Parts: sequence; C-alpha cells; structure tokens
Amino acid sequence: MNAPAPAPLRDDVVARLRDVVVRGPYGQMMDARLAEATPDRAIVEMAILPHHMNGAARVHGGALAGLVDIAATATAWATNRIDSESRGTTVAVTVNYLAPGRDGTLRAEGTIVRRGGSLTIVRVHVTDGAGNGVAEGQITYKLDLRRG
Repeated sequence: MNAPAPAPLRDDVVARLRDVVVRGPYGQMMDARLAEATPDRAIVEMAILPHHMNGAARVHGGALAGLVDIAATATAWATNRIDSESRGTTVAVTVNYLAPGRDGTLRAEGTIVRRGGSLTIVRVHVTDGAGNGVAEGQITYKLDLRRG
C-alpha cells in the first residue's frame, strides 16, 4: 500500500523559502533563486557571474559550497511543520567537487535523507546548464519544528 502524497507546501512556507532563506542578503549576493519547492525537496538556481569565478575561470569552490548550503537550508525548511517561531542553522557541510562549473546556470536540487528530532540530513546534487554533475553535498541541519 502506498502512503498518501504529502500536502503541498503552504503559501507562507514557500514565501519564507523564497524571500528569507534563498533571497536573504547572502543569497542576493550569490544571485540565488528558488526554482521549485515541494515537501522535503527544493531546487535553487544560480546564474554563474564573474564574481563567482576563481583565477582559472571556473566557479570558485566557495561559491559552489554556498549554493549547496542555500539549497540544503531551503530543503530543510520545505515542510509545513515550520511556523514563525521556527529557527535553524547549518551544523555540518561536506561538498565533493565533481567537475568545473564555467558558465550558464547552476541548479542545486536538495532532498531529505532523514528528518530526526531536531537534526535533518540533506543531500544536494548540483548540475550545470548541460545537466553535468558539478558537485554533491551532504548537510546536517538543525531545525526546531513544531511538534505535531
């Protein structure tokens, strides 16, 4: 027997993901954009800009790690159990760099591996405009949710 599909995210949850989590000051500097959000999943896109590049004309690893963290945070918050009192923070980030990003738009898709009592494990897969894998990340995120 299949479990029923989760309810879509509430409008206020999507607005918080878009306006606070992804487009907060750091996300604005990175030019990150929320492309999609469903329960336990978020996709964040970032056009590759000159300030993301290193001296070898590739996306700097720090920019990729920042995108992974933004996507993971959005994914952790992609639940209808959050409310105005919910708070969270990244606890640990691991990023494996697979290939250089050079131009176009990077797409970071986050999915929940496991939600525990307060810790959430998120996996993020980053691809370039051609769909090639650029980075993989695993993030541990602490999120205080409503119980219920």
